[in-house]
Amino acid sequence: EFLYKFLNQSVQIRLKTYIFIDSYQNFMYRILKDEKRVQISYEYGPIEGLNAVSEHSMNRFFNAYEYPDKLYVELKKISEYCRSENIELKFIILPVYKLVDERIKSLGLFEMKQKFKDDLNNIADVLDYSGYNNVAEVRDNFMDYFHPKQHVIDDITVEIWGGNQ
Repeated sequence: EFLYKFLNQSVQIRLKTYIFIDSYQNFMYRILKDEKRVQISYEYGPIEGLNAVSEHSMNRFFNAYEYPDKLYVELKKISEYCRSENIELKFIILPVYKLVDERIKSLGLFEMKQKFKDDLNNIADVLDYSGYNNVAEVRDNFMDYFHPKQHVIDDITVEIWGGNQ
């Protein structure tokens, strides 16, 4: 058990470090407009590598998944604050590649996913682009299984806010 905890913590530290570095590179790209800054990001890697990262992420996220009740309580507080301040709160659930939903179903977590959506709907408006649809069916619409490519984000942005934004 010690070894499992150590290795799991080690993976989390490496992922957090990687996310920090990736975020820094994206931030610097926004400032300097240097394409090389973002082209070192994992999303420019070969599809096999992206699929392996996605499989690892799904195992990490879903194999020991517990519903985040504490986070939901915090979201409810945010919702209550928004309501009291007359702030319109909306959640956008982006599409994921179809293998994510297949994994969720195979692990018996589909009801938990629906509970998540229902809970969000109870506290705010939800724009739900997830589930089985034409976007989710095409691997090339996603960098990894969880992150839609820019053309998908652009389409959703136009649908939500219109084309002049």
